[in-house]
Parts: sequence; C-alpha cells; structure tokens
Amino acid sequence: HMKAKAYVDGSYNASTKVYGAGAVLFLGEGADPIPLSQPGNHPAFIGSRNVAGEVMAATLVIEACKKVPDLEELTLYYDYAGIECWAKGSWRANTTLSRGYRDAVKDLPFKLSFRKVKAHTGDEYNEAADKLAKQACGL
Repeated sequence: HMKAKAYVDGSYNASTKVYGAGAVLFLGEGADPIPLSQPGNHPAFIGSRNVAGEVMAATLVIEACKKVPDLEELTLYYDYAGIECWAKGSWRANTTLSRGYRDAVKDLPFKLSFRKVKAHTGDEYNEAADKLAKQACGL
C-alpha cells in the first residue's frame, strides 16, 4: 500500500495582492519529488494573505492524491498550524477559506497525517515548497 508525503507552504505578494501556493509531493518511498504551485487572488481569500497560499498548497496536494489509486496515507509537512488545526477541528473554521479547507479534508479515501516543520530551518523540501510559493506569487 502506498504512502505519500508532501511539504506545503504559502506566500503573499502585498504589491500585487496575489497569494502563492507551493508544495513538494512524494508518491511512495524513494519517489522523485513532484513540485506543485499555483497563484491565487480570490477576493474572499486576499485578506488571509500567505495563509490563503498555505491552504491552497495543502488542497492542491489533497486533490492530486485523490487521483492516486491504492493510496493509503498522506502526511502533510507544514509550518502553519492551521493546516492541521482546521483539518482536525481544534480551530473553528469561521472564514470562507478555512471552511473550504475543512470540507476538502472530509471523507478522504486515505488517512491524513500531519507533521509540523519549523519554518526556515534549512529543511530541504520545506525550503523548496517555500520557493515554489514565492515564485507562484511573483516574489
């Protein structure tokens, strides 16, 4: 049974009001990293700044993993606590952004686990996700 892991990060470009999502996904042990990134400027999410990017990154990974047959577990490595707290319900999802994310993690065909990574501590793939997020929003 396959296990996946992904490092997710978000960024925000205040001058253009665009948030960026960045992620590095590994499908299986020893798999090559798959970079995922996307810019966003949804008016309802702009106020959340880089958090919008963090959530979008996690959602991009989850959506990609839904297409993987026989995936047993996905572990998200994150540096923003909301990625775990909204998914587990320990934080109230009281914005459009957090509610959408909470709904995205419901009823998944695989187990979702979380690992906190300290931001900017030199973790290779966390740094790579950060770079992808910055590039996505033009920083």
